[in-house]
Amino acid sequence: MIAFFGACFILFFIGRFVSGYLLKMKPVETAIFGTGCVFSNNGLLGLPLAIAMLGEKVAPSVSAVLSLNALVLWTLVSIAVEFSLQSGHLTIRSFLKTLASVFKNPLIIAIFCGVAWSFTGLSIPYVIDEPVRLIGNSATALSLIVVGMGLSEYGIGQGLGKSVVLSSIKLFIHPALIFSLALLIGLGPVETTAIVFLGCLPMV
Repeated sequence: MIAFFGACFILFFIGRFVSGYLLKMKPVETAIFGTGCVFSNNGLLGLPLAIAMLGEKVAPSVSAVLSLNALVLWTLVSIAVEFSLQSGHLTIRSFLKTLASVFKNPLIIAIFCGVAWSFTGLSIPYVIDEPVRLIGNSATALSLIVVGMGLSEYGIGQGLGKSVVLSSIKLFIHPALIFSLALLIGLGPVETTAIVFLGCLPMV
């Protein structure tokens, strides 16, 4: 958590600085740009690809990041946008509304339900577990198809310069910073591999 989200926080503010002073973007736009520098598609792509390419051993580390990914990063960008829209003033009501929207996310609900179920020590009945397993095995291929379908709606001509800067920060600097922090705190090789893998993923 320290290595992954620490890198996210650092790079978020670097991204805001770059977009504001070098790309001349507006305050709200810099908040969104900063989020793009650190937000990986860990739900749709991260978990199925990590397990398929790195094995089941990385599942606990990936799940740990997933459990807080939306909560931490969505809250961060929401607060940044609120500050920009309200000239630096953030109300408790808007903050609580942001938290409520995060906890309504199906991915977050599923993770916490899974954790709660694991504490019961009960096994999932075969008639439920086997169909879910079969669906899970197809998640990687289906997620790539869905991402490709989503990308087909957008052209690449508009904002190409900003996209190149954003992609460079996200795909190169972000994983490098995660790796550096992992080394600094002495993280194990499995955990380091898992979080650097997540940092290498695109945001779409």
